[in-house]
Amino acid sequence: MPMRTDTRDEARAIEAEQVKAYFNDAGILNVAGAAVFSLMVLVIHNDAPWWSWSPALAFLYLVSLYRANMIRRYRKSPQSRSSKYWIHGQALTGGLAGLCWGVVNTVALFHLPFPLQLFVTAVSSVVAAAATLESFLLVLPPRLFTFASITPLAVGLLFIGDFLFTMLALMLFLFLPVTVVLGNRKNGIFIEAQRLRFQNETLVKELSRQHELLEGASSSKSRFLAAASHDLRQPLAALMIFLELLETERQMSQKGKSILEHAQKATSSLRDLLDALLDISKLDAQAIKPDIRVLTLKSIFNELDNEFSPIAEHKGIRLRFSATSALVFSDFTLLNQILRNLISNALRYTPSGRVLVGCRHRHGSCVSRCMTPVSASLKTRWDGCLTSFTRWIIRSASGNADSAWVCPSWIVPRVCWGMR
Repeated sequence: MPMRTDTRDEARAIEAEQVKAYFNDAGILNVAGAAVFSLMVLVIHNDAPWWSWSPALAFLYLVSLYRANMIRRYRKSPQSRSSKYWIHGQALTGGLAGLCWGVVNTVALFHLPFPLQLFVTAVSSVVAAAATLESFLLVLPPRLFTFASITPLAVGLLFIGDFLFTMLALMLFLFLPVTVVLGNRKNGIFIEAQRLRFQNETLVKELSRQHELLEGASSSKSRFLAAASHDLRQPLAALMIFLELLETERQMSQKGKSILEHAQKATSSLRDLLDALLDISKLDAQAIKPDIRVLTLKSIFNELDNEFSPIAEHKGIRLRFSATSALVFSDFTLLNQILRNLISNALRYTPSGRVLVGCRHRHGSCVSRCMTPVSASLKTRWDGCLTSFTRWIIRSASGNADSAWVCPSWIVPRVCWGMR
């Protein structure tokens, strides 16, 4: 599998993130390094000649001050210089600081007693190991410090000639390539993490752009349908009028009447679908502005009772509205539309029996309900109408199957949400 190559901009962005992460801790590590070096000198200064540690200590302080000034300038204006400048600056000062450690430890090693020799070796090894942890962020500065501080010490241990110090020197030499390998791996993990981060950010931006385009297209569609709703309804209204006129014709066979009846049902279903689609488009386009006021359910129920009772009697269904004195805070037109959708669906798809319309108080709210005696399987399919378009096949008492799309109830949750 071919390796993926970063684009130039992505590589620069990753490098900038490496520098930023490195400089977050660089100030603390700079002060800590100078402090540990000072404490080590304090321990060995009585046993080592002054010229073996005083020049290196003074030079380390100068390097630390320069590094501190560079850290301050970076935090003040990181964009004033390129990432390469900050990396090379930290690498150079890190190498110089490591050289101070290596020179002092190597020169003092020949003048110190055995316990202090082990002390110096242990402190230098721990500091070098701590510096390698920074390789997770940047490889070059901690690597130069480690090589500059450990290499002179390992060479000095070899020159002492003692078996113990020779083994320590070999261990330190073995430590150097290990730090290189582990540093590269850790830094590779950080770079890969940053690469994935930038890819995710790019993907999120692209998804946001596509989402905005889709929202714009959907909004344009909704505005078009809302504006053209009257023109779209006119041909269907004319078709229904023609079918009603055809029904008055006396010279029509029984088969023709059956065909006409099916045509009227199909046209009625088409009208319901179109009305629901256009109403939803108006809601999406925010062409319908709710006028919220206090309403009496009793007057609304009386109006609906007068409207739907003849339809229920024609189908042989008992339609009853529960008596109520409840007041609701809602939009009159939208609330009527919701109840009409529910009641018309209940009457249409209830083959026989009764339909009860009422309201209940629940958790401080008034919930209108339209109940019909249906089987469990039919109830499951009825509940589905509130969330999606559903195609039902209803068999009449004569055994004929009528296929219909049930969608008016789907608009009910949309209208309710629009009034929130």
